[in-house]
Amino acid sequence: MSFDGSGDRLSLSGNNDFVFGAPSGSTNDFTIEGFFYLNSFAASYYVLGGIWSAETSEEWLIQIQNNGNMRFLTTAGTSFYSANIATGRWYHFAAVRSSSTITLYVDGVSVGSYTNSNSLGSNSKTVYWGTQDGGTWDWNGFISNIHVVKGTALYTTNFTPPTGPISSVANTKLLCCKSNSSATAADVTPGTITANGNAAATNFNPFTANINTQRGKQSGYATLNPLFRGGGAATYSNGNLNCNTGNANGHVRSNIGISGGKYYFEAVGTANVATAGMIVGVVQEAATPTFNIGGDSLGYGYFIDGRKANGGYSAYGSSWTTGDVIGVAFDSTNGTLTFYKNGVSQGVAFTGLTSYPYYPAVSDTTSGEGVGFEINFGQKPFKFPPPAGFQPLTLANTPRPTIVRPDQYVGVTTYTGTGSSRNVNVGFKPDFVWIKKRNGI
Repeated sequence: MSFDGSGDRLSLSGNNDFVFGAPSGSTNDFTIEGFFYLNSFAASYYVLGGIWSAETSEEWLIQIQNNGNMRFLTTAGTSFYSANIATGRWYHFAAVRSSSTITLYVDGVSVGSYTNSNSLGSNSKTVYWGTQDGGTWDWNGFISNIHVVKGTALYTTNFTPPTGPISSVANTKLLCCKSNSSATAADVTPGTITANGNAAATNFNPFTANINTQRGKQSGYATLNPLFRGGGAATYSNGNLNCNTGNANGHVRSNIGISGGKYYFEAVGTANVATAGMIVGVVQEAATPTFNIGGDSLGYGYFIDGRKANGGYSAYGSSWTTGDVIGVAFDSTNGTLTFYKNGVSQGVAFTGLTSYPYYPAVSDTTSGEGVGFEINFGQKPFKFPPPAGFQPLTLANTPRPTIVRPDQYVGVTTYTGTGSSRNVNVGFKPDFVWIKKRNGI
């Protein structure tokens, strides 16, 4: 499940299943757990979820503050923090009350506990995931496997976090955010889950970081081409999947071109997205390296303000920014190019793209500073499912010409030297010659 920080969230109407009464033995123990992934820090804090529409003593909230601290907050004057939450990775969390003690666990390790003897929750208040109260401090990232158990403290000491999807147990009241096709699907729910904004299901999850578990051991995935440096100032890292375009107008592109088939890739801006003017798209092979995608009629892209770019700009889709996942689906068989923002299609942007090959590309639009980004051609699990029929960009999936007469391009010729110069005919004009003595002298 994803939330991009623009009012995207899940909500459930108030229900007694989310009311945890004042402790009496284990009757009102609870467990609230799940996984989260943060794209960036907010100016103050982001809210993972909770019940909080008026500051009354029975409500609770899970926050990540801008210094990396996490807290389980109630208005009864009690809260606690955990340090060192970072962006760009999955965490498991669990807020657990056992008798009168609430403990917060991050990745199975207690980061603090305190006494709380209050009734928590309200059957008249909406439960939100991805926001505080329906539009405040919206989450910027992903959540997965949200699990609420009423009446049971599942964890009372440090533990090993789940390594696979969470399963329902006795007293489970909510188990959602597990589907890769529906934002509102749930294994267990006391009512209807409503998706707001662009809340969307995604393939991206805490359990399949290894590409071998996704698609098998395919080889030859596309990367960015460090020999094609656009304006000449680009720098590359992370196996040529991360890039900063540098202080020079121009685009960077992949090392594999597309001449047939349907392919999907994703790009995420990480630095100077707005100020450098990031564009994601494809370019023809003859596109000028020192031109940005929007400034070249041979480039086709999706600009940060939502316009499409091709030798100029025109109205298209939603604006986007740092942390948003821009998916690109190029159907080179039919010549169509479609862009996605956080899994939501913006519609077909371009048609008639048949001047093969085309290369996935990213550019800034200024020579003043470079844009930083990360691109994924399928080496890692995509954060959102590709459209049906679209594949990762890899040599194993792309059409490749077959050499009918390889002897016209490579061969071995044996000859005996005479001690003087001579011509040796190999049957064609070679680009590279390797000469080896046969007698070892």
